[in-house]
Amino acid sequence: MFINGKDVSQLNRNQRADMRRGTIGFIFQFFALIPTLTAYENIELPMLLAGQSASERRERVSQYWNRLT
Repeated sequence: MFINGKDVSQLNRNQRADMRRGTIGFIFQFFALIPTLTAYENIELPMLLAGQSASERRERVSQYWNRLT
């Protein structure tokens, strides 16, 4: 399988983890949400932990939010 032109079968464990964190997003509907955070903050949190800038996080959360609503 290729994702963004990369053969994922050729990636090592760390590279696959980086691919999942940076390219593939997971938004869980119920059980994995942090109840004290807003929906926006739950979407933003993985990007914050990945070190993305505030402007990039705002842009991506807006894109995801528009798809959800």
